Amino acid sequence: MRRAVASRCRRLCSATSAARSIEPPKPEQLRKHFLGCAIPMVGFGFMDQTVMVHAGNMIDLTFGVTLGLSTLSAAACGQICSDVAGVTFGGAIESLAARCGLPEPKLSGRQQSLRVVKRVGFAGRVVGVVVGCVLGLTNLLFIDASRTQQLKLEARNEADHSVSVSNRDRKDATTVTVVGPDTDGLVASIATTLANAGFSLVEVRGGPASGEDDDGDNDDDVVVAAAKDSRISDVFTVR
Repeated sequence: MRRAVASRCRRLCSATSAARSIEPPKPEQLRKHFLGCAIPMVGFGFMDQTVMVHAGNMIDLTFGVTLGLSTLSAAACGQICSDVAGVTFGGAIESLAARCGLPEPKLSGRQQSLRVVKRVGFAGRVVGVVVGCVLGLTNLLFIDASRTQQLKLEARNEADHSVSVSNRDRKDATTVTVVGPDTDGLVASIATTLANAGFSLVEVRGGPASGEDDDGDNDDDVVVAAAKDSRISDVFTVR
């Protein structure tokens, strides 16, 4: 027992003395190491965000409308595409970054094992991927988010739903009434589509359908919106 304790103490003392004998990296070396870790991750984060946004949008516009997938499900599928692209092109991004002439920190193998060097490299990678993902959000400027809601709304209207638009109830607003089976997210889709088209929502309500021919399985979803510069009939197809 004493021999084992003594042996461990000697190894610990030897490791401590070896660490003390390593020359600490200079601030300039740490700065170059930070940039060398951060810049490739900026490219990776931008590519990851770009693929996810556009792939998720295309999935939402196609399978999302056809199969009734939620926007969150489409985003998850887009993330799969993004991960595949990261595995496929990750090496190419690192090679491109290396060709850009990034400053080399010229750290020795023993210096790279120091905690301060590892922490600086980790911080550089985190900052780089965050900056890249934030830059990748600019892709949202080129996507019509209301288009998906409109297509989903029209798809739902085609399946056992009827839509009526009237100004009889209120002269200062337009009432949109949707009669059909209870569908999750239908009212939210209508409200989002109208809001994106520039209408201000006055009232949203729902309840059992009151028509004489109704069999009790349908609901009345009512959205009251104040029109501004366009007509509600231009927002989606009324059947």
